[in-house]
Amino acid sequence: MRMDTDTYSGADVVAAQARDFVPVRLNHWAVRDLGRRLGVNGTPVTVFLDGDEPVMRVRSYRGTADWLVELRRALDARATMRSIRERLTKSPDDPAILLEEVERLWEFDLVAAARDRAEKLFAKGVAGAGVVLLDILAHDDSEAVPNGNALLQLAMKVGELDPKGEYGTADDVAAFEALAWHVLRDPAQARDAAKRALEKHAGSPRADMMHYVLGMSEHASGRADDAVKSLREAARSAGRYGAKAREALEALRR
Repeated sequence: MRMDTDTYSGADVVAAQARDFVPVRLNHWAVRDLGRRLGVNGTPVTVFLDGDEPVMRVRSYRGTADWLVELRRALDARATMRSIRERLTKSPDDPAILLEEVERLWEFDLVAAARDRAEKLFAKGVAGAGVVLLDILAHDDSEAVPNGNALLQLAMKVGELDPKGEYGTADDVAAFEALAWHVLRDPAQARDAAKRALEKHAGSPRADMMHYVLGMSEHASGRADDAVKSLREAARSAGRYGAKAREALEALRR
């Protein structure tokens, strides 16, 4: 494996793993049931456990510097999940703590557990759990292309639970509505939805998604200058849609 020579053999990695972790290598083809339980559907993948509880998953290759960052994230994830479990022991039905658990499971790439618990919480009327489901539906890398219709319907359901935006989901709903129309290859609807979203939620953490969708819909509609302007706005972000926008801008230059 490439990480054996490039990553795990580094002195800093060896020291960090020896100090805080017990590395175990498994052939997931030989223990498929365990692999499925841990969410292993390809290699390389690392699952960090606290006892028998997964606390974080890392997919794909990491070099030495990036792996050291992931090791620190795993320690933080363990502390976070321990805190959540402790609070749930005292208040097992507290929706705020349950939502925090769902959000952290998704943040730490424990997709199956996040989806399962988010669905249960969303069924109880917690709009924030629907936002996590939107994120999973749109961004889980196991799906090459998200289901645009499902994304649109789910965004509408979240909006119905939080019609006045009292629970802070209005910008998420607006952004995912625009993304759904983009996925459905309807540039006119995508452009209109993205413009509405930016008019109301320009300062949202989802603004990069909104600018990206607007830029791509402008491009599909033949508005080249407007497309570049919107994609440059999106490209300022360090997140997923910033990267997508930079790729799109590079493609437009060719």
